[in-house]
Amino acid sequence: MAQKRSRPKVYTVGLKDYIAYFFERLFLACFIFFTRFIPITYLYPAAARIGKIGAVLSPAYKQRILGNLNLAFGKEKKTREKLALYREATINTIKNYFEMLAVINALNKRYLNSAIQIEGRENLEASLKKGKGVIAVGGHLGSFTLVGIKLQEQGFPFHTVGRGITDPLRRNVYEKYRREQGQPFIYTRTSREAFNITLQVLKQNEIIFLITDENRRFGGVFVDFFNRPASTTPGPALLHLRTGADIIPIILLRNPDNTHKLIIEPPLSFSYKGNHEEDVKEITQVITQKIEEYIRKYPTQWMWTNRRWRTRPSEEKAKGKTDPAYRRY
Repeated sequence: MAQKRSRPKVYTVGLKDYIAYFFERLFLACFIFFTRFIPITYLYPAAARIGKIGAVLSPAYKQRILGNLNLAFGKEKKTREKLALYREATINTIKNYFEMLAVINALNKRYLNSAIQIEGRENLEASLKKGKGVIAVGGHLGSFTLVGIKLQEQGFPFHTVGRGITDPLRRNVYEKYRREQGQPFIYTRTSREAFNITLQVLKQNEIIFLITDENRRFGGVFVDFFNRPASTTPGPALLHLRTGADIIPIILLRNPDNTHKLIIEPPLSFSYKGNHEEDVKEITQVITQKIEEYIRKYPTQWMWTNRRWRTRPSEEKAKGKTDPAYRRY
């Protein structure tokens, strides 16, 4: 059942925000300055070392990730396996962050584009020939911020759609860097605005890319994710039912040598029931199941800091049956 919608949160900027903004801006500026002289390939060992140190020195970060691993895998994996996943996932997260910033440098951008091999390009081309646009869906897997850069470089009319960062100071920083990276990113503030913008993009027979593995506090649809109800955006399902555009999963995975594989799957198929609400839930479940399949296969490549199960179903709260494991959220 969909949840009630809410107005966007109004963020008040305080002294702490300005201090955090200063140091974050300073770090980004220094990092980007050094990447003008240091190829990204030289930064991977540093990223691995930082990841290893961070995995040891960040107890709150460790608690959140291990909590998510426990929610996802339960007794499927032993404690030592979860700890190994935690350490490797932390290293990959640092590498992804370095790559996201390094593409501002033209040489690094050229190298990263050459390091990404595409599988399934024909699936995207075939769907575009239908003239309805393409709804590409993905998750926080691999260095996902490079997806748009690579596909745009290949000549595809590609746009990533997402909500802007609430904090106006941080938003200004990251939007500026994304513009410099050449990332085709469309920022929106409300679900209605996002829906209207993406409709226009699809009408122009272009591609929109939606990240579908985040918790949806308001207006979400509860579907199973690792056998637990998770509030999920209904956006791709609503757009598909409205336009008939294909929904295609696009996933970027890191190889052991830090090259990447961009997988473009065939369009997803759905069984329609003729009831709008049920169809939205069915489509959303199929998309979520596909993302889960990749996470299960490549667990060290997902961003486990994601508070995926934070929002709980109203009936679960009413009956007082909320699992204590969710309370840390």
